[in-house]
Amino acid sequence: MANALAILPPSLIARAGVQSYNLGSVFEAPGAIFRRGDFLQKVTTGTITNVAPTGSISAVVPTAAPTVSSTGSAVSGTPITYYYAYYTYTNSGGSIESQPSPEFLIVNASGYKATVTVPVAGSPAAGQYFNLYVGLYPGTEVQQVAATALGSAATVPVPLTNSVGANRLTAGGTAVSAATVFGLAVDDYDVTYAPKSPVQFDNRSPFGIDTSTPPLGSYEQYQTKVVPLSAGLQFEMSLLQAWTPGLLYTTCGVSYQTAYNTFAADNTASTAFLTIQGKVGGNTFNPTYDDQGGFLDTGARVIVSVTTTSVLIL
Repeated sequence: MANALAILPPSLIARAGVQSYNLGSVFEAPGAIFRRGDFLQKVTTGTITNVAPTGSISAVVPTAAPTVSSTGSAVSGTPITYYYAYYTYTNSGGSIESQPSPEFLIVNASGYKATVTVPVAGSPAAGQYFNLYVGLYPGTEVQQVAATALGSAATVPVPLTNSVGANRLTAGGTAVSAATVFGLAVDDYDVTYAPKSPVQFDNRSPFGIDTSTPPLGSYEQYQTKVVPLSAGLQFEMSLLQAWTPGLLYTTCGVSYQTAYNTFAADNTASTAFLTIQGKVGGNTFNPTYDDQGGFLDTGARVIVSVTTTSVLIL
C-alpha cells in the first residue's frame, strides 16, 4: 500500500570529505518572507538607478546635513519604517551628478511618509537639485526621487518604489531554473547578524551588533545567508511524485507546495535543473514501512544534485 509522506524542507547533506558547502550573503528584498531551506530568487521592483558621478560636479562630495521630517506627508495605514539614505547634487535635467553624501537614517512615523530637504548652502553652482537614494539596509540605496530643487522637500515613498533583493521563489507550483535563483536559505527571513536600524532589536540581532560598515566593516551583517547552487552540489528533498527506482538519474525541477510551506522536487516541472541521484534510506526495522518513503510513496526523500550553477557566484 502506497503512503503519502509530508513534504519536508530541503536539507543539506553532511558528508565529511565528500562535499562541503560555501556560504554566500545577499540582501533581502523589502517585505521578504521565507524559511530556512527555501529557494531564494532575485526580485527587482521598479527601476534600479545607482549613483553615477559625472560632469563638472563628479568630484564634489556633499557635506551639508539634510533635514529629515518623520511626519512630512500624511498617509493612511503605513507602519513605522526605517530606511537608510544618501543624496547627490544634480541639475534639473539630471545630466550631471556628484558623489554621494554621508549615509543617514530616515524614520517614517506611523501614518506618514518622511520628507528630506537638502539645503542650498554648500552646494555647487552647477548642482542646484538633488537626487535621493533610499534602501532598506545600508548598501541597498537606489534612486527613489530624482532632481528635487535644493531647499524643497522630497517625499520618501512607502513602500519603496524601486528596490532589488532576495525573496522566496514564486509560490504556486511555478517551475524555475537555477539561473534565476541565489540558492538555499540558511536561516529564516528575520535572522541576520544586525538589526535593520540602529533603534530596533529583534530576531535580526541574535548574535549581537556590529555597526561597522564599509570601508572599515562589511555589509554582510545586514544580509541573509544562502548556500549557492553550484553544479554537482547535492542535498535532500521530498519528491512530489510517487517514488520508483525508474526515477534514478532523471532530471527534475522544483515547485512550492503551499500546504506544507516548502519546496518539493517535481519531475513534471517544465524547467529541470536537478538530477535525482538516489533515495534516502529509511531508519526503521519495520520491513513493510520506510519512514523516508518507499516504492510508490509520494513525498519520499531523495538525493538531488544541481546541474546548473545559480546566479550567486562566490
